Amino acid sequence: MFPTVSAPHKAESQMRSVPLVLSAAVVMISTGWSAPQVRTGMPRPVNIIFRCETTGGASVIVNPWRVQLGSRVNYIEWSLVTPGPMGSGPDSVVITPKAVAQWPFTTSFPIVVKPLKHGIAQGVPTTVPAGTYKYNITGICHVPGMPVDTVTIDPDMIIPT
Repeated sequence: MFPTVSAPHKAESQMRSVPLVLSAAVVMISTGWSAPQVRTGMPRPVNIIFRCETTGGASVIVNPWRVQLGSRVNYIEWSLVTPGPMGSGPDSVVITPKAVAQWPFTTSFPIVVKPLKHGIAQGVPTTVPAGTYKYNITGICHVPGMPVDTVTIDPDMIIPT
């Protein structure tokens, strides 16, 4: 009923590889690709120990509370520790600036920190004045039998001259 068009014969493996290559190209274009950021300077580690209490609320320790970079090429590296059994802390915490217009880094925010994935803030331009910059750490506690509790604290970071 319909006319047929003959095409040169291709191996089946060749025909299957074309959609695969096109699919990979579409994924790279749609998700974007960026080169990993190269870190210079020294890391300034900040440990966040975050435990959701079974009676509600949370216990949070940030060490150091006031992190000092020491140099503009140094960077902050946040780590999340959830002590106790699995589920006793949030799956992640989010780092955001307290004053958005005063975020001192070239790293965009929010920065998501997970127990096995550190959060990094780096790149302090020379146009950023020395001083103390406040930021928020927000975690969400999901304790069975309790309402969901969002906990936000606001430590400091100090940018040198």
